[in-house]
Amino acid sequence: MSTAAIVMMSLAILLVWGGLAVSAVHLLRHPDDSSGDLAIEDELAPAVWEREDGRLDARHR
Repeated sequence: MSTAAIVMMSLAILLVWGGLAVSAVHLLRHPDDSSGDLAIEDELAPAVWEREDGRLDARHR
């Protein structure tokens, strides 16, 4: 492989793995509380609230 190809491959690898690392750190610092099961037995978790039209929505932070 040429030098240019190796440099481009290295940049692509750094971009992908760097993005994965940054997103993992962000998710650790700001956990996604609104995913998963929101119902606790027959009641709703605090992350769910009722809209004026009666439908239930998850609160976005």
